[in-house]
Amino acid sequence: MDSSYKQEVKRYGKKDAIIAVCAVLFFVAIVEIYEAILYITPIELEALPYIVRRLEWPIMKSVFSIVPIVIILSVTKQGLVSIGIHKENLWRGVRLGIMLSLIPILWGILPMALYGGIFGGFGLFTVLLIRTFMMAAAEDVLFVGFLQTRLSGFFKSGKLALCLGAALFSLMHVPPWLRTGQLSFDNLPHFGIMIMIWFTMHFVLVAVYRRYKSLIPVTILHVAVNFISSSWWVFADDYVGYAQSWNATTWPSLIIAVSVWMFILRRRDKKARLSSES
Repeated sequence: MDSSYKQEVKRYGKKDAIIAVCAVLFFVAIVEIYEAILYITPIELEALPYIVRRLEWPIMKSVFSIVPIVIILSVTKQGLVSIGIHKENLWRGVRLGIMLSLIPILWGILPMALYGGIFGGFGLFTVLLIRTFMMAAAEDVLFVGFLQTRLSGFFKSGKLALCLGAALFSLMHVPPWLRTGQLSFDNLPHFGIMIMIWFTMHFVLVAVYRRYKSLIPVTILHVAVNFISSSWWVFADDYVGYAQSWNATTWPSLIIAVSVWMFILRRRDKKARLSSES
């Protein structure tokens, strides 16, 4: 699993790493500029149709992240395969993504059954699912398929490259969360917990990517994790806190599951290598 991935990323040099980091910095900068323009010349969002209000930001996020990468890949002639968009091991990738997604799906359904959640309707469900997919796919293309594979041009150590990718992935989330009030420097414990969640989330997504060098299982899992926290179920006020507590346990459970999965794969690969040498 890892040997194939390591061979893949060895072909990228320092120039590729610099371009990848610049693409991320461009994304963060253009997002902030876009938000500043909206603040200066605010749009009356409430006057717009619901689907437009919900999908405006995911569309712009996809444009700001994916379009520059497509241009870079076209100029450097590296192709979409180099960022994990291909048909090889398609169904294995889908199966892996679905298998790992069972954990967040289960953790999302249990509170509904335990605390009497009311389904918000298929219209809301569909819009939130599309929104979640667009935002997750944009991040996966930029940070997992593009940035992380090219950061090896900076380091001989894959661990250092992975830590830098995870740090950039974490920091990318901070400005919008501060702007919307979901993060605050007045609550440093919560701030630190969210940084650690994003940091380890990048580790997990890259581990899933390495299995088949494909974004398909990565995005399936990413969508499942993010979607369960969206408001497509309605709870009575007395049970909202309990439902949110279930969501909070999703990520530790997934980290444990992926760690066990990686341990089993490594042991299996090691046994296969030893048997072939003997």
